[in-house]
Amino acid sequence: MKLAVPFKAVKDNILLTQDNEAWAYFNIEALSISDNDEAGISKRQTQLSLLFDRLADFENFELRLYNRDLDLVNRYKELQPSLATDMGETPVQMIVDEISAITATGVSQTIERFVLGIKLHNQNSGKVIKQATNAMNNFVDELAGWFNYEKPFDEKLFDDFRPSEKQAYEKVGYLDHTRRLTTDELVHLMRNNFIQGQLHDFRKVGQERDIFKLSDTVIDDGAVSGYVKLVNDDNVRYVAKLVLSTTPENITGFHLFRLVQNMSYPIDINLKAHYYKSEGIYGLANRASQSLKTASNNVEERYQAEGFSSSKDDKTIEIAEVLNDHISEKKNFFSTLVTFTVSAEDIETLHDRVANLIESFKSMDVIIVKPIGEQKRLFYYDLMGSDVSQNRYWVQLLTSEGIGELLFAVNQQVGSNIGFYIGRGAPKTVANSTQDALDGSKRLVFFNPLITNEILDGSTSTTSPNIMITGKTGRGKSYLTKIILKIIQLSNAKAIYFDPKQEMRKWYSAVLNDQTFKADYPDEYTLLNNVRFVTLDVSDKTNYGVLDPFIVIDVRHTMGQTQSSEESLKATVQEIFKQIYRDYGSLIAETELDLAINKIIQKRQAGETVGMLDVIEELAQNEDEDVKHLAKFLSGKVTRSSLSLVFSHGESEGLKLNNRITILETAGLTLPQHDKAKQDYTEFEVASMIVMTVLGVFSRTFATRDYDEKTVEIFDEAWTFTTSDIGSRIFNEMARIGRSANNLLIPVTQSVHDVKSDNFGVLFAFDEDKEQPDILQHVGLPVNDGNIKELGNMVMGQCFMKDIYGRVEKITVDEPLVAMQRAYQTVKAGDTAQAEKAYR
Repeated sequence: MKLAVPFKAVKDNILLTQDNEAWAYFNIEALSISDNDEAGISKRQTQLSLLFDRLADFENFELRLYNRDLDLVNRYKELQPSLATDMGETPVQMIVDEISAITATGVSQTIERFVLGIKLHNQNSGKVIKQATNAMNNFVDELAGWFNYEKPFDEKLFDDFRPSEKQAYEKVGYLDHTRRLTTDELVHLMRNNFIQGQLHDFRKVGQERDIFKLSDTVIDDGAVSGYVKLVNDDNVRYVAKLVLSTTPENITGFHLFRLVQNMSYPIDINLKAHYYKSEGIYGLANRASQSLKTASNNVEERYQAEGFSSSKDDKTIEIAEVLNDHISEKKNFFSTLVTFTVSAEDIETLHDRVANLIESFKSMDVIIVKPIGEQKRLFYYDLMGSDVSQNRYWVQLLTSEGIGELLFAVNQQVGSNIGFYIGRGAPKTVANSTQDALDGSKRLVFFNPLITNEILDGSTSTTSPNIMITGKTGRGKSYLTKIILKIIQLSNAKAIYFDPKQEMRKWYSAVLNDQTFKADYPDEYTLLNNVRFVTLDVSDKTNYGVLDPFIVIDVRHTMGQTQSSEESLKATVQEIFKQIYRDYGSLIAETELDLAINKIIQKRQAGETVGMLDVIEELAQNEDEDVKHLAKFLSGKVTRSSLSLVFSHGESEGLKLNNRITILETAGLTLPQHDKAKQDYTEFEVASMIVMTVLGVFSRTFATRDYDEKTVEIFDEAWTFTTSDIGSRIFNEMARIGRSANNLLIPVTQSVHDVKSDNFGVLFAFDEDKEQPDILQHVGLPVNDGNIKELGNMVMGQCFMKDIYGRVEKITVDEPLVAMQRAYQTVKAGDTAQAEKAYR
């Protein structure tokens, strides 16, 4: 093979080679499939196998996995229009700090892309004519070079391949979401071979059209033995080319492309395939027959001479017989060359990566080698448009099913394309600690909780912007919730964080009262100080009546206009009284209670100042003794408990939250344990749960008062809001109105059963060992031993994430900013492990 750049020109998604051959390139959108989703993997393998069968007519194709620069700075720039405007430059500066913190970890800032290249047919010439034309063109080119003259390029040559490209596109369209590469993407892919991880602006590279500049790199294979040194101006990168030397005897389950992605550093793969015809004198059938005949003769001769056969000949017979079986089944065969590209800034790092890659596959009985003297030749083999059909080295003979087993265009990407960093994808391997899990992954996970309402083109699998976070205490859900709250604080949205345990104030105060924190981290201090705390304290008389439903739900002047507010108020008041008296009273008393509620609602509609206490006073005036007893019973209950927040004569102005970010906490409540049965609640627990119910009613009013304003409600201990019928109904209503009301609902709770609604587009599920099968069903993963084991092996901070595209993967939650880590810290510093300090 001539060591020269094979390509000559590009147009659209077609690359023209120096020999006037043409290749078309297509972007194959990767599917995110869990390792333990056997059905999903099998379906994808079948799709790929059928695709490769369809490509046999084209004779040559290539599969590329390449790592493109993540372009972190420009990704974050896309967030700028949606940032908050009430904190000056703080949001922008915190983004800058976040990018610096991610970069400082040394993690590779790349993202995998999958490209399929197909060698096209020239529809306007036969093979003999074509070869003659190529020979003449090459002679003319060479002659022009002697006289320092550049022959004008005729772009009409591309037209000869258009019909073939259209046929290729139709065949590739068998896979969903496949598209032609743009010219910019194709150009960048060509240039990528010559820069391999060097810092660059891929947008500018993609706009280059000078073919000579695309390959303008010093390629030195003599600088360090066994490696290639790439020099571009002041940028230096060391590259190693490795080849797949042997595959497992049984290739089933050998998911090559998936295995490489799980490595902690970027690796490019290029699989070049050439269709191996079965018919003809040089066909595979004849060669298999000859091999079988030769090996059989050798076995017979050796057995007669020595009494036993050679294991090599036995193996040859076995392989030949299998080949014959496949040939008789009309299976398509391809000779393949698989190369791996590993790079680093220095030789020591590259050497370690190469050794790690070889050793990792060796444990699977797969041999990967790094030919020391062939590095430069392999470099040119890898270039787009290069013809390796005559190559005889490191060739693997695979059927279309065999190539399908390699699991091309399957990844584990999850999250948002544009968003804030929240952690890293977690490989299937079991980590020893949170930090170990982070160090072992290169897949950065980004998330924008406010993006779903802005994606209207059908590119998501859900129309719901709502997020649910579940898991046992101590697994990391509080830590993740704080990260999401930080993102909302940085964004242009108004939010309430419901904190029934008053934990947020404790953590925030610890850093806000620290003068060194303010001096060292002024932007983070500004962010945290922008939060306002509102405490509903039962012992504070100024709070009496602020949650009275007759104030929270405004039905004034709605008589004869709408029933929705009236019905909501009536249902809420009925539920509150029902929870208080439970089984007390008679049917007559309950009927009279309904009449009393209706009467007070009518007064409120007429503009009168009334409240829950007026309903009790209305009952007290009833002539029926049972009804009077009920009124007396209710009056006694509400005057000596947290129900004073809910019962009044309507004289309070109600709960006013005028700040953009509010943490609403309650003091003096007695909340029951999560698993306590409702019939076992104490009087004080019942009263506290009623308060939580009305807070849920208030949140619905907050969410729907301005449809043009982005609003968010985060409910910590969300189960306390949903134990009552009215609470569950309110949550379901809020979940349904999310998109139309521009509202985001985020319940945080222990069990996946606490919030009974399907209207949640994003799920974060931490482990809860008592309901692991339910968790898997909740996120949409198969309930099998593999997934249950993976869930049980999660370390602190790991969870399953289901994103707006329906993708489900395991992630390790991470906060990159040291200052925010301090604010989130839930365990005092001491001798505990670092993970214990970070996660709760």
